[in-house]
Amino acid sequence: MSIPTSRVSRVLIVGPLAPFAEQYRERLRERGYTLRTVVSLERQAAHLSRWLRAEGLGVETLSGVPRGFRTVGD
Repeated sequence: MSIPTSRVSRVLIVGPLAPFAEQYRERLRERGYTLRTVVSLERQAAHLSRWLRAEGLGVETLSGVPRGFRTVGD
């Protein structure tokens, strides 16, 4: 039984978290996460961002915003 592999290397994040997507990806890579893990975490972030958009909510409505999604000045 072989392990499934993904050819996805980048995830499009739209919605309120979109402005933070590149910085989030960079921080994950800097911390040594594998590409497969980065893609998985980006998918989760993309899902959250789409949900926020669908509910009409912004990043500021989240409590305990993950460090990767904080702006540089935070």
